Amino acid sequence: MLKSLIVKIEAQGDIFKWTYDGVPFDGKAAPLEWSGKYDGKDYPLKGSSEWDASAVKRIDAKTIGWIDKKAGKVVATWQFTVSKDGKTQSWTGKVKDAKGQEIKHSSVFEKQ
Repeated sequence: MLKSLIVKIEAQGDIFKWTYDGVPFDGKAAPLEWSGKYDGKDYPLKGSSEWDASAVKRIDAKTIGWIDKKAGKVVATWQFTVSKDGKTQSWTGKVKDAKGQEIKHSSVFEKQ
């Protein structure tokens, strides 16, 4: 779990770059970076020991589906939705722990 997380999303044409700057409760920085298209294909995820690729697909104008993988196997599924006013983003997901058990997550982020 993280005690803080800043997510920066940049678009260059149809390529999106997500940069995660998180601080877990143990205080060790956990920066992550993903760049790719929202086409459902795998693109490398840098900075994680838990995941090595992510596949993202647009569901509608405000929602994307996100799948994290490790060695080709799905380890997490997410849905990210931006509010109508564009000021908040909600995340819901399921992540498999080291024992293969599913843990549900949900978060809400405010635009700064």
